[in-house]
Parts: sequence; C-alpha cells; structure tokens
Amino acid sequence: MSDVPAHNDKVEHGYSLAKVVNSAKCPRCSGPTELRYAEFIYATQKSPRVMAAPAGYFCARCPTVIIDEDLLRQGVTGNFVYHSVIGIECEDKEKGGPFKTWNGRETVVYIDEVENTMRLLMKDELARPLGHASTPSTQKSQKAARRREIARQSRKQNRRKR
Repeated sequence: MSDVPAHNDKVEHGYSLAKVVNSAKCPRCSGPTELRYAEFIYATQKSPRVMAAPAGYFCARCPTVIIDEDLLRQGVTGNFVYHSVIGIECEDKEKGGPFKTWNGRETVVYIDEVENTMRLLMKDELARPLGHASTPSTQKSQKAARRREIARQSRKQNRRKR
C-alpha cells in the first residue's frame, strides 16, 4: 500500500547497506539506484525464509541491489534468528535466486545435511592454500586418541564374554 514500486528485474549482485558509502549510487557501475519492494530470501538458524520488504536499492543499469539488512532483521518474527540475506525470490527463476556476489565477493550457497539453505559463504573463505590444512589441537588429539583406546578395550572385553 506504499508508493514504493516492486522490483521484477534480474538481480545477481548484492551489497549490504552497511558496506556501501552511498545507497543512491551503485557500487558496481556507479549508476543511480531506486528503493523498491522485493521478496528477499534470508537464512535463519532453522531454514531459509522469504520476506517482502522495501529494503533494496536496485541499480537502474546493472543487476545489483543494495540491501538494508537492519530492516530485514527487524522484520524477522517468531523463534527465527536472522543470519544473512541469500538472494531475491522471483517467479521467474532466471531473474531471482541466490546472489552470485555479495559485497563484491563470489559466493557459494551452503546447504546442510537435510538440504536447508543455511547461509551464503564467500568462495575466497572456502579456499585454503595447500600445505596449510588445519590441524587439531594437541588436547583434542589426545582426547580422540583416548576415546579410540577405550572403544578398542571395550570391543576386546565384549569378544571375551562371548
């Protein structure tokens, strides 16, 4: 019922309003932006959800949006906790979906074991240089070794009882 029009064009790139200097200017092409309603897909601790809100400043020249995440966060209801915005929901699947980039960085949609989208991750955060794999702490290694030893002894005792 507001004077804010709905957005229905393609969107591939998203930026957080908190990371942008000026919401009136696109961070990718410097084109003008316009505040519009859209259905924003966002991640929660349980499952992805969709919220229709006038929270996006959409570029008139390229498929980019600047999103007021504080506005989305305030609109979350129930027992849900806002994690991050993932993309735009649109009837035309070619126009909507997860963002290809977020704040100028390539993204990957993380999906948990029960196929609930959990959040948007940055590709450069996933890449690890070779030879720098994380190693467990000594304390964790010792605990794991102790658990394996106890399990081995239990199996040995169980075989004797048969």
